[in-house]
Amino acid sequence: VSAAPPVPDRTGLSPGDGRGRSGATLFAGLSSKQRRIGVATAAVVALGTAITVVTLNSASASHGGLGTVGLSATNGTNIVTWQSVSGAPAPLSLPASVTATDGAWSPDGSRLAFVDGAGAIRTVRYNKASDVGTYAEATGDPRSRPTWTDDGSVLLWSSQVSDGGTGTIDVLEYSTGDGQGTNLVALPTDTNWTFPDGGLGTKILVQGQQGAGQPNIYAIDETNLADDSVDPGSPVVTNGSSPAAAPDDSSIAFLRSTGGHVQVFDYIPATDTTVQVTSDAADHSNPTWSPDGTTIAFDEGTDVFTAAADGSQAGSPVGAGLSGVPAYQPKSLDIAARFAGANRYDTAIAISQGNWADGGDQEDGLSADAVVLSRGDTFADALGGSALAAAKHGPLLLTPPTSLYAPTANEIKRVLGADKTKTVYIVGGTSAISTGVENAVRALGYAVVRISGANRFATAVGIAGKISTAPGLVLVATGLNFPDALSAGAAAGSFDVPGSETSAVVVLTNDSTMPTDTKTYLNGLAAGANPPVVIGVGGSAVNALVGANIDGFGIVGANRYETATEVADFLFQGPNVFGVATGLNFPDALAGGALLGTLGGPLLLTTPTASNANVSQYLDLDSASLSAQAVFGDTGVVSNAVSNAYVTLISGPGGFLQVPTLVQRPAGQASALGKRAASAPASIAPHAANHLPDFSHLPSYVKRLK
Repeated sequence: VSAAPPVPDRTGLSPGDGRGRSGATLFAGLSSKQRRIGVATAAVVALGTAITVVTLNSASASHGGLGTVGLSATNGTNIVTWQSVSGAPAPLSLPASVTATDGAWSPDGSRLAFVDGAGAIRTVRYNKASDVGTYAEATGDPRSRPTWTDDGSVLLWSSQVSDGGTGTIDVLEYSTGDGQGTNLVALPTDTNWTFPDGGLGTKILVQGQQGAGQPNIYAIDETNLADDSVDPGSPVVTNGSSPAAAPDDSSIAFLRSTGGHVQVFDYIPATDTTVQVTSDAADHSNPTWSPDGTTIAFDEGTDVFTAAADGSQAGSPVGAGLSGVPAYQPKSLDIAARFAGANRYDTAIAISQGNWADGGDQEDGLSADAVVLSRGDTFADALGGSALAAAKHGPLLLTPPTSLYAPTANEIKRVLGADKTKTVYIVGGTSAISTGVENAVRALGYAVVRISGANRFATAVGIAGKISTAPGLVLVATGLNFPDALSAGAAAGSFDVPGSETSAVVVLTNDSTMPTDTKTYLNGLAAGANPPVVIGVGGSAVNALVGANIDGFGIVGANRYETATEVADFLFQGPNVFGVATGLNFPDALAGGALLGTLGGPLLLTTPTASNANVSQYLDLDSASLSAQAVFGDTGVVSNAVSNAYVTLISGPGGFLQVPTLVQRPAGQASALGKRAASAPASIAPHAANHLPDFSHLPSYVKRLK
């Protein structure tokens, strides 16, 4: 038995480098097992009626959904061409300096991933050829076969790198967002790994081959990508190469040499049978499925052909009039929803009702364990409440300071149900939320925990302590204004969901001055066995950290809107959902941030009537993974024009579905945006979604403070 080759020589690249994060959920009752809506069958969408989610995502170039836009091909030129049929798109002409091969469409068809002439992994917007982004810069290593996971959160590819000696080895790499850096999948180094294919759910098919031996097909799990060691298990297909999963995950197309030629086959695990799809006297490559699962496209030499998956056209495939690597562009619906009520209290209730089931419904993931209650007339004590709500697995609700708002009381009862062991966390002292309010909550029968301090800074430290005694990440923002802390709260919450591998908290500064309570807290953590990473969000917080001589990093945008998008870009990778709230007021964003923390999506801030350029750029470049928009507040705080502009930027050719405005609904009624679909992919959140960012490769807007 020959010795395994050395570990690949990739300076600055290690297993799990970067955050390896991927937003694992949709939003608003669409749990962590759900993805974008693919309406292959009718999806029922109505207030108070469950959305039926049908996810039919498949191979690298063929994801399911409403259908297909058409069959495209990339052939090393700057032109993406299309099969000439009625209604086919016009050729997509990339900038003259950009060539493309191995193209693969994202699940909603919004972006095409490809390898450019220099070996960089890049993407382009489906309807704007000049809109080109970069997932991985060229390194000189040959790269091939980019593929999207089924929710678009991760882009994988094969790369040929030095084996540390005189030879090379093929490895799998991945990235979770435009400009987010390259990660290595730590598969066994005695095997060449090529032709990854993002199958249904979290499955990723890949070809493995030791030296000149027989190629086999393996299935690895997306949840394991960031592990220090990834075990591929036993082959799912032996003597097979270039795998492509069927849209419904019922079979695997692959290549095998027989009768002197490389032919396309289809393996059906349920019956353990194999169908020969091609049998003509030619070699074939790059098989990929049509979204309806009936046809497989492939190359014969440089020309693209198609054949029926059942083998009925085995000897006579049909020419597609294309050359290069084939890829079907899919259609699917993205989602836009607005959470609004008659006032800030009712908006918080609408947000809660859009996600959390009735307390008596014990369906996993949708039943809240707690409620966080904050005053609704000022933000001082509540800025850490979003992260607390995510950590305690429940909504954040609002009340006036001196009397419990009756609809809020009803929502507490609805969401917690008859289980009186569940807890209501009150944030702030009795001057913030009165003893009368506390007594009214106690009268509901639930456990009550008040978190308070001598001031807002001490209260934030107290909230942090209820989240974790040893957080991996501390986000620091000014406590004298709300915008930076709001975006930080949603980000921290995304690390705090039950099952996360780390935790994060938000603490506050007195603008550019470090309060005693916060400094004592940070110094105590720094002296511990596992000091956290500290990030100042906004200029005031960064100045306070520097003035207090506290080590860490800083994210400072030109304004609150840019800072929020930079937090989103750095602390979230591959999110499926994002939220939008006005940057001019706080109440809607408090409750919205709690929801987003639970769902693993960023909170973006906007002006009421004009879209923000920073927000637009972020959404555009991350549109492959983003599939749902949640707008918090009515049209007076975020206009329809603004919300429509943003959701259009994440949508592909299938467009988006506008969910009706959510308002308070009768107790006992079904969750407003539905319950989890049994057929949806398993959540990756508990395992892979909560790794800390890669602090060894910082984007330009993240600065080391010392």
